[in-house]
Amino acid sequence: MRVAYARDTASRMNFGKIALGALLLAIGVLLLAVRAGFAHPDTPLLLLRFWPLLLIAFGLAFLASVIKNPFMGCLAVLLILGGTALGMFWMNRQAKLGHVPRSTSSLDLRKTNAASLTVRVQTDVGRFYIGQGTPPTKTLLVRVRKIAGDSTTGYHFAVTRKEAVFEWPEVPGMLRVPPLGNSLDLRVPNAVPLALHWRGHFASMNADLTTLRPTRCDLHGFASSMEIGFGDKERPREIRVGGLLSIARIQIPGDCPVRLVSRPGLVWVALPFDFEKQARERGKDEVHVAKGRGRPVTIVVDGPLVRVTIDRKPITTNLVKEEREWPEMEGTASRFHSPWS
Repeated sequence: MRVAYARDTASRMNFGKIALGALLLAIGVLLLAVRAGFAHPDTPLLLLRFWPLLLIAFGLAFLASVIKNPFMGCLAVLLILGGTALGMFWMNRQAKLGHVPRSTSSLDLRKTNAASLTVRVQTDVGRFYIGQGTPPTKTLLVRVRKIAGDSTTGYHFAVTRKEAVFEWPEVPGMLRVPPLGNSLDLRVPNAVPLALHWRGHFASMNADLTTLRPTRCDLHGFASSMEIGFGDKERPREIRVGGLLSIARIQIPGDCPVRLVSRPGLVWVALPFDFEKQARERGKDEVHVAKGRGRPVTIVVDGPLVRVTIDRKPITTNLVKEEREWPEMEGTASRFHSPWS
């Protein structure tokens, strides 16, 4: 009678829904453990590398529901919950032992006689930072931070007609699937004109171009965050921001003229008070213009569900002796910083 009751109970259980509940439970516990400091922040990235196990777990759960086998259903739940617990334990142990790998390399642009530099970076579930090297040199410093157990992610560097091109990551083969979770810190010499092309998926990008010589910036993110700022001496000709479900923040000099072009639709822009909206014809793009000194910068926003915020940096003036004696106000530090500094 007990056997019949167990079979009847198994026939009424939906192991697919049980596996889905176990997955939601595992994600909630993992994120809470990361937030509370009990799990290493890179644990979700490590587990994403083994996402095919989810297909196996849900396949077992659906088969268990069809053939009325509770053992296969329990095995599916064990794969989800046990795999999450094992990933947390493994990542914490690797972090304590100092086995979270990082690789650093440098490229001397003086030997290549490069007159310009083009950077193409794709970040998937990771971080990207670009800024000036310290001290200012003509050396391109590359630092890659990999999750535990990941293989080395390479880059491609070539010089053609004095134009240097840096591409990361370098994924050989026809199926170019970049690794998940890896992060890049790139330090660029300030004496070389720079063109930046970045694409990210569930990633973050921070570009401090204040002391660099940017010429053009193309940013495209899917469910990503982008932050970019440039100085007054060297301004990019154009900044293009696109993607889906992403946010971008652009810092511009205090007296920099800007022409903002945005596609009508699901695009939100937050602008300083000096931006004026120009009249447009039906079907045309929306244009906001801000006057200033020097060559204007064109910002193009293209993509549904994209929010762009433009902030002006305060205009720096020469202070008199009395004004210099006053203490500096708090909160004057730059918002741009490297994740590994």
